[in-house]
Amino acid sequence: MRKCSIVDATLVEAPKQHFHQEEKVLLEQAATPADWTPAQRRQKDTEASWTKKHGKSYHGYKLNISADRKYKLIRKRHVSTAKEHDINHFEVVLDRANTSRDAWADTRIARPRARVEHVFGSICAMGGKAIRSIGLARAEFGLSIKATVYNLRRLCSLKVSGVVPI
Repeated sequence: MRKCSIVDATLVEAPKQHFHQEEKVLLEQAATPADWTPAQRRQKDTEASWTKKHGKSYHGYKLNISADRKYKLIRKRHVSTAKEHDINHFEVVLDRANTSRDAWADTRIARPRARVEHVFGSICAMGGKAIRSIGLARAEFGLSIKATVYNLRRLCSLKVSGVVPI
């Protein structure tokens, strides 16, 4: 069931964080402000980042996936901060075990790209492309669960339609 891979990424919004200028400077140096209480340390997401896409600002993480073009199953996934560029994670999500040598990555050809956008649309329908957790590890866990549930639902759909033998 392995055909051409399509690699793409989508932004996943996290709860917005507001920091003072002094806190931003400390956080960029990977330090935590000393005046934060333990409750503040638990409730501030210092790993999520801001990015702009089409002139609009987003705060959160980025879900990079590699999906099978024919069956629209997610083969590999990777979660990173929103400000990291997609090309940094291309090698991570590229499925080397795929029998096809073809890979599509963020091209402007609408027909093949629509296949991977269907994946993101289905994930969005399962509860939205937003997370309510704090931290990269929890975001990765939550998005991994959504990707797994998507694959299970897709596999059931393929079995019902007779594409995959029971």
